[in-house]
Parts: sequence; structure tokens; C-alpha cells
Amino acid sequence: MEVFKQSRKYWSASLSVVAVFACFLSSFSTFAEKYHLDVLADFPTLDSQSIVSFIPIPSTTTDSNQFFITNENSDLYRLNGNHLSSVASLQLTKKTNQVFEKLTAFTLHPSFAISGHPGYRTLFTAHIETAKVNNNIARITVLKEPISLPFDTVITQWSLSKNNSELPERREVLRIAVPSATHIIQQIAFNPYSKTWHDDYALMHIALSNSAKVQQEEPQSALYSGVILRINPARFGLKNYQVPNDNPFLKDSDINNEIFILGGQKIISFHWSKQSFAKLFVQHIYDNKHLLAMAVKGADWRIDHKEKSVTSLLTNLKSSNKIFHYSGSNSKGILGGTLYLSNSNNAWQLKRLKNPAEQSLKQNKGQHSQTVWSFDNNQLPLKNDIRLLTGHNNEPLLFDLTNKKLLALSNIEELPVTPENSPLKEKLNNITEDDSTSSYSTFLLILFFIVITVIFYRVRPRSNSPKEQLKKQFARFDFNESKSILYFYKRHQTDVDSQVAINHIVKSEIFLNHVSLGIISGNSDNGYNLHKESILRTSFSCEHRNKLIDKNVRQVHLYLKDNNAKTHIICLYLRRGDQRLTKTKFFDVLENVIDWNWFIAKHLNPQSTDKREVKVLVPQPSIKVSSHEQSKKHIIPKKPELERQTKLKQELTEKAEKESELHNIAVHDSELINSLDKLANLKQKGFLSEEEFSLAKAKILLDITRNK
Repeated sequence: MEVFKQSRKYWSASLSVVAVFACFLSSFSTFAEKYHLDVLADFPTLDSQSIVSFIPIPSTTTDSNQFFITNENSDLYRLNGNHLSSVASLQLTKKTNQVFEKLTAFTLHPSFAISGHPGYRTLFTAHIETAKVNNNIARITVLKEPISLPFDTVITQWSLSKNNSELPERREVLRIAVPSATHIIQQIAFNPYSKTWHDDYALMHIALSNSAKVQQEEPQSALYSGVILRINPARFGLKNYQVPNDNPFLKDSDINNEIFILGGQKIISFHWSKQSFAKLFVQHIYDNKHLLAMAVKGADWRIDHKEKSVTSLLTNLKSSNKIFHYSGSNSKGILGGTLYLSNSNNAWQLKRLKNPAEQSLKQNKGQHSQTVWSFDNNQLPLKNDIRLLTGHNNEPLLFDLTNKKLLALSNIEELPVTPENSPLKEKLNNITEDDSTSSYSTFLLILFFIVITVIFYRVRPRSNSPKEQLKKQFARFDFNESKSILYFYKRHQTDVDSQVAINHIVKSEIFLNHVSLGIISGNSDNGYNLHKESILRTSFSCEHRNKLIDKNVRQVHLYLKDNNAKTHIICLYLRRGDQRLTKTKFFDVLENVIDWNWFIAKHLNPQSTDKREVKVLVPQPSIKVSSHEQSKKHIIPKKPELERQTKLKQELTEKAEKESELHNIAVHDSELINSLDKLANLKQKGFLSEEEFSLAKAKILLDITRNK
């Protein structure tokens, strides 16, 4: 067991070193692995110029490679593998002669695939249309001096039938009056990291964008300043939706209750991070700058950005390309990063932002990003219209709108460290396969030598450890009475390692945990007696009460010095924690030490050594008198027979005393044997420890000796 423990300790240390250096080694990778783009779907009949959304359909079955596709004409398609089918043409308004209407956003309820839950097979759309003449329709507008506006942006709920044979059931959720066709709902979404037991589960977030031209001459009204609204789309009585009780502006009479964040100007998109899902990351155009900002609940950016909220600046990025937070499983190197698609360095590049929540406006003087992937122009021509999408399991997809193809990125494994001003393709041409193999081989060789060094360092013997000291000392000794010689043996050895004549020994000393418990030598004060034996027993008992925790050590040594001034060290007992390294038990060692002390004291200092006596105390038995003899005491003998009876009585008394004495001796011996047998039996059954057995035996012998 000891070998296995040591091996496990050494290998665990070695593996930890391997892991550390593997991470160190991986940081030297200056290029991505070979990659290719897989074509997931090809749909030449799709009108790709008006695509609004491309959303993966959640499913509890194994067939999860399905997507919903919508366009501005409110057509809903289902993509199953490479097969594209029409689901429905959504009738956004009840009027058939609507002058203007356009679908702008699309999403699914978070419980879309959970049967029996509210929201099952439910989806939502956002569109803009010309305002209805009927002014009785409830709509959100400015709170102060509301006026009629030419357009309405509307959110509608749709409930799909199970077999898709019927048209979806339609219900209007929310309507907002807007001053122009550029004030549209860019995105509607639910927090994907909220669970059903969270308070904010199934709360809809709505991005109402401002016009592209920012009015600098006067502050924007709250509703049209570029806002994100938050509502519960579930119907409540006569209300089509509910306002959450913890919305930040419920007590502000100048701001609509539905508003969650305002002052964002032209909002393009927003997303959540798994690490801080209570905050929003907003991609927007602010003062003609393309920004990514971290927004908290109740943020008001109408005057200026708070520096602590702005986390990153984006350049060379079209406003039509949205960004998203990567939390997939195929690429550990970019996990937790924010991905976006850029057409910089004469090529399409997939980039990520590092820890956007920790960057500030002052720290970012330009783009702070890393290139994850640089695509060849033969695969993705720079002139093509490419969009970055999210697929199942939050993996990135590319939608080539020009060629009408859906592409998947394969073999995303390692993140390169190519700086922004150096094209990745040029570095790939400079680094050959042989060079990369040689580089890895060199580092692996260095890593191998480091691991071997660590193993030898851990396995090497430590001279100051108790176990190594035990190997250098004697583990036991024997005494040859015929030759009067002591033989010393090393640990696990049967051959004599050293010897010394008993008459050459001049000093004997016992150590318990390197503390001397008595010296026996020729000096008058270094004899041996019962008092010193009692002190030795007490010291051993006190030490035995102390529990050995972790790597604490308990050890007993016998030091024998001969007439040549050579010291022979015998380790009689060694225990480290819960592991005893010597064979003899602790209290057996005590008895052996006491016997040795009495023995060596008679040879070295017989004048100052008391005689060792073992006395047995046997209790006196009571003499029982028979009832016949007691009755005789009441009979008054006659006078002539008085002398004869007295003489007879004396003879009987003497005979009884002799018999009683013989009986007492026999009884005493039997009781002594019975007492010792009982003690031995109790010890064998485990009711008495070694210490309790030795003390009880000594007490019986001492009591018998005193009363003998």
C-alpha cells in the first residue's frame, strides 16, 4: 500500500506539471489548424435579399438540424437539412389593402419545444406598418403631448398548429407609434440563460432603434432615443401584455414604464453573456461611432456614455452584421468571447473581442480584437454579402446571401495570436508544416526532460525523513546468554550487522521522541528501581494518549555506548501518522524496555539497583463454621468431661488451622491464576488495551505481594 501511495503522489505531481506545460506549449501556436467550410444547405429559390432572421428550431428529438427563415414579406420557411419548405405566409394585419408593411424581427418563445408549457409552439414577429385611422387602438407613444404619428411598429404572437396544416393563430401583443419608417424594432429576444424558475424567465426584450441621423440640436424624447423595452408578452385580463414590477422607470412620469434602457440611438442588436446574464451587451451606432456597450438595468445614454459601461469599439464592421456571444463546445479557445464578422485586410475574417466587460473607453483607442479565422477569397469572395449566424448549440454559421448557401465552420480548435495589422494568410505561407512539426518536437522534448526531473526529484531519498533514518539505524537486537554478546540487526534483515559484548557496554539511555527518559551507567545516581520504572510507564502512557495527526511521528530509541565511545542506536518503535513502520507494538516495546533496564542495570551498576521483586496479593478467605459446631457451643458439658473436651477441642482447633492454612494456599494460587486468566481473556477479546492490561497485571501482583 505504501508503494501505491508514493506512486500516486509522484504521478499526480508529474501530471500537474504536464498540464501546466501543455498550456504553456499551446500558447506558442501562432496559426490555426487547417480548416474548411461545409455546405449545410443550398437553396437557390430563396429570396435572400430580404432575409430578416435565421433561427435554429429547438427540439427535444434527435432531429435538431432545423431552422426557421423569415423575410420582409412575412414569409415563414422551415429548413430541414437541405430541404426548404414553406410553413405559412403570415398575415401581419387584418387589412388586405395595407399601403406599407415590413417584417423587421422574429423570435421564438423560450418554451417553444416544451410541451404543456405556456409558449409551446409560440413565435413572435415585429413589423412596421402605416398607422391605422382608428385612434381607439391602444399603442405606446410619448407621454407628454401625444400626437398622431404616421407609422406603427407592432409585435404579434403566433401559435402554430401541431401538424402545420392550419394557419397560425394570431394575437397582437404590443403597438408603438413611431414618427418614421426608420424607427423600427430591430430585435426581439428572450434571455437564453434564464431558467423556468427565475423571475425574469420569458420576459421579452425589444430593441426600438432611432433614426440613423441623430438630432444634435435638442435632446431626444425617451421613447424615440433608441430604447430597449422589457415586457411579459402573456395576456393578463384585458391587457395584451404585462409590465414587470422591477422595471427601472416605473416611478418616472416622463419615461414609459416598458422602457428598460434608453438613449442608445441606432441600436443594431443586443445579447447576453453567460458569465453576467443580468447585463446586456448592446451593439449600436452612437454619435456616428460603432460601439459595443455593456448596459445595466436603467441605463440612460441620452447625454453621454458612461465610461465604465463602454466596453469595446468596433471598426471595419457593417451595421448589418450582428455580433453574438460564443458559448459553444467545439472551440474552447474562443469560449466566452464575443464574435463578429469583418471584411478587413482584403478578406472576410471571423474575429473575437477579449473580455469585453473588462475594457473601458479610455483603454480602447481602436479595435481590440483577435482574428479567429481568415477566409480565402476563393471560398468567401469579398464582394459577397455574408452574415454571421448562430446555429444549434450556439455554434457560428455563415450565410452567403449572394450564393444562397448556408456554411458551417469545421475544426475550430486553436486561437491564433496574429495582430490586427498582419494578415493571417501571409503568416500561414511563411510557416511550413516541417517547421511547425520541429517546433512542437522541441517543446515536447523539453517537456519530457522536465517531467523526468520532477519525478527523480520527488523519488530521491530524503536523509532527514524518519523512514530514511530508520534505514540507517538498527531495528532490533538479540542477547546470547552463553557468549554474553548483543547482536544488532538492520530493518528487514536476518543476518547480524554488528555485535558488542555485554561487558563492553558502559551506558544505556532510552529516548521517547528524542527526550531522554533515563540513563543507566556506572555512576551512583544511574541505577534502576521501581520509582524509575513508574516514571517510564507514566511517560509512555501520556504519549499514547496523544493522537498522531497527519504526519506527526512517535518514536522510541535505545542508545548503547561501549568502551570505545561508539554509540549503537536501535530504533525500537517508529510510527508516522496512521502508519507503523516497526513490527513491535508500543506497549510491548515498553515491557521490553523495562526488562532491558533491569537487566543492564544489574551489569553496570548493581550497587545502585534495587532487587526486582514480583509480589502477589491474595485476599484472605473467610473460615466458615458448620451449624453442628455452632450448636455444640450452646451445650454445657459436664464437669468430669470438661478437661477431656477442652483437650480434644484444642487438638481439633490445631488440626483445623493446619487444614485451613493448606486450603488458603491452594485458594490463593487458584485465585491468582483465575485473575490472570480473566485479564488475558479480556485482552484477547479486545476489552483491554495493552496499557490497561499491563497496569492491571502490575496492580494484582503488587497487592498480592503487600498482603502476603
